[in-house]
Amino acid sequence: LGDVYKRQMLIPPHTGQAWRGYAHLVSEIVVEPGVTNIAHCAFTEMTQLKKVSLPAGLVRIDSDAFAGCRALRQILIPASVTEIGLFAFAGCTALQEIVLPDGVESIGYRAFANCTSLTAVTIPDHVTEIEADTFAGCSNLMEIHLPEGLSAIYDGAFGKCALKSIQIPAGVTYIGNYTLSDCPLEEITVSCENQNFVMHDQVLYTADQTELIVALPTLGGTYAVLD
Repeated sequence: LGDVYKRQMLIPPHTGQAWRGYAHLVSEIVVEPGVTNIAHCAFTEMTQLKKVSLPAGLVRIDSDAFAGCRALRQILIPASVTEIGLFAFAGCTALQEIVLPDGVESIGYRAFANCTSLTAVTIPDHVTEIEADTFAGCSNLMEIHLPEGLSAIYDGAFGKCALKSIQIPAGVTYIGNYTLSDCPLEEITVSCENQNFVMHDQVLYTADQTELIVALPTLGGTYAVLD
């Protein structure tokens, strides 16, 4: 292969995977127009990949599509994308920023797990559920913005992140186990319009205070859950 192939690879529509034998040499990929789906494991474990350009018209990024691309620093997700599959970017440890377009409706299980350089994420308005472990292990994730229409946050979604504060939106009706475990939280706020959860003495409870969801790590003394 010449130097140009070591730096950049063009992926046309309707291609096979014969190129994967050279995957360890590629630092940049340009997916050309006409591709609407990045398939399961399409670029997984391409350890030298640093930059990806995706085409307008792309709709879906499937499971494990970029999982384990440890050098990936930059990717712009087109506005046309509606779905990001499970493990899609898991283990992309160099990825510092991901902008999720407004059209995204679904983000899969562990889609961004262990993206240890990721610092901030805004969840688009059309996403109604955050699946289990979606951002688990994002040890530098300090800022997360959740949409008002969010209804559920499943088990371990933000476990072992660097979050110091989080706001629970009005529409949330379910928060799973370990959702905020091992986060250095200093503040949790609940929307005044949320009728399902309440903060009391640095503890997040269900509204009837019969289920304790999470206590701030700074909490001292004792506390009790109602019978």
